Formats: sequence, C-alpha cells, structure tokens
Amino acid sequence: MRAMIMAAGKGERMLPLTKHTPKPLLCIANKPLIIYHIEALQRVGIEDIVINVSHLAQSFYKVLQDGKSLGVRLHYSFEPEPLGWTGGIVKALPLLGRQSFIVISADIFTDFPYHRLLACQNTDFGHCVLVDNPSHHPQGDYGLEEHTLTPKGEKNYNYAGIGVFTPNIFNKLLIKECEFSALLNPLIAQKKISGEYYQGIWHNVGTIAQLSTLNQLFTKNPQAT
Repeated sequence: MRAMIMAAGKGERMLPLTKHTPKPLLCIANKPLIIYHIEALQRVGIEDIVINVSHLAQSFYKVLQDGKSLGVRLHYSFEPEPLGWTGGIVKALPLLGRQSFIVISADIFTDFPYHRLLACQNTDFGHCVLVDNPSHHPQGDYGLEEHTLTPKGEKNYNYAGIGVFTPNIFNKLLIKECEFSALLNPLIAQKKISGEYYQGIWHNVGTIAQLSTLNQLFTKNPQAT
C-alpha cells in the first residue's frame, strides 16, 4: 500500500514564515511537520510515499532527499501551480499504483494510528477519518452513521485530512476538474464512503498562532511528540 502526503500549498496564511520555507517543513519541537507523517507511515510498513510539491519545491528535495534516511522511498509529484486535493491526486496517480492508497494533509499534527488504515486498503471507494470540529470550522463537513459518512445533519464532524481512496474514483477526471468535496459528496449521498471518528490528538497547523501553540505545548511536555 502506498501513501500520498499533500504538501503543495503556498501557506499564504503563515507568511512571512513561508516566504522561504514551505509550510510542511516548518518545525514542531525542532522537527519538520512532514517528517512526523513520514515516520508514522514508516512505522506501519508504508515504504513508498508520494509527496506533491509546488511552492519552494527544491526545499523538499534538499531536506528529505529520496527518503532513505527515514526508511522510506519518496516519490515527488511536481505541480507548477498548486492543484488542490483532486488535481494533485489525479496528477500523482501514475506514482500511486492501481491499489487503494492513503492520503494525508501535510498541515495537520496528529497521533492517529495509521495502522487502522491498512484494513481499508480493499475499499471500493474511500474511507475518511473525522474529528471534532475545530474553532475555525464549527459547522463541520459530514455526518457519521454506523461507520458510513453521511451528508451534514444534526451532528457533524470535521474531515481530518486523513483517508484511503481507490484510484477508480479519480481515473476519469481531468486535473482540476472539480473540488475534492464535489467529488466525494455524490459518493457520500450513496453511502459509498466509510468513516471513523477519532478523538485523539489532532491539530490543524494553518496559521502562525497554531504553530506557536503547538511548539509551546511541546516545550512544556516534550513527551507529547
């Protein structure tokens, strides 16, 4: 099973930090954010990881190289301009193979146990991890009913930026043909996307304030990393 880490965003909300450093390479407790994901995937046996890159792409090659030092093989999908989730995945399909693959947003920090996703590799469509709604997105994204995602209802959750998807749902798409939610919503309405609710550590790292909060947290509790 392969994995893809979505890392092509420009990180404009984190300027000026991202003027010279891509957001996934900013550090929490002196370690680049993206390395936490790579190490977590390596621990559950994921050896081939695709990273889509765009803004300051050479910085990823310089820091991560081919991944050998981290015990993995890294494959880069370069985007002259960021393509978003759907476009990024479509462009990277030749690197992801024919089997279902894990997709993770680079700008989250979590202790989610990725081994759970290995059980989803035979999904026909997809599987999404949901978390409690963060303060910046209180309305949530989807409902959850008996391990199946549903459209928004009385109780909604936030998509965690962690999932497993089959290449079949992307194969007929053109790059940038639709937003990721527009791709998933019809499948969710048909109850074809499974899901799970995770209550462990999960943080969005989208602003300087959020990055600072995490670094302060780990300064007080080094074991948190």
